[in-house]
Amino acid sequence: MVQWGMPLDPEAARKALRLYRRARFAHGLVRDHRKVRSVLEQSSAQNDAMMDAETFVDHVRKKKVHPEDIRMGVRAVVNSAPRVYRFVSRHIQKSRGQDDA
Repeated sequence: MVQWGMPLDPEAARKALRLYRRARFAHGLVRDHRKVRSVLEQSSAQNDAMMDAETFVDHVRKKKVHPEDIRMGVRAVVNSAPRVYRFVSRHIQKSRGQDDA
């Protein structure tokens, strides 16, 4: 334990700094891991949606549309509606903010 009123010998100071640097490094790794995992999850969801859309378009092109394909397409549209709405509303807010300035 470090006593603030007492002088700290150089070896103890080096040891404390090493521990501090390691703790910061470990914290940064955890934070970066969370960010990467979040990005990968978002990317995975987007890739799944694109693959579903590709399958749907391929079936339409080959005229092999089944009721399940229609349900899949409608579900994709309904599930993506909140994100599309959010994207459009942010775009409108940004454009209004730039016009007012």
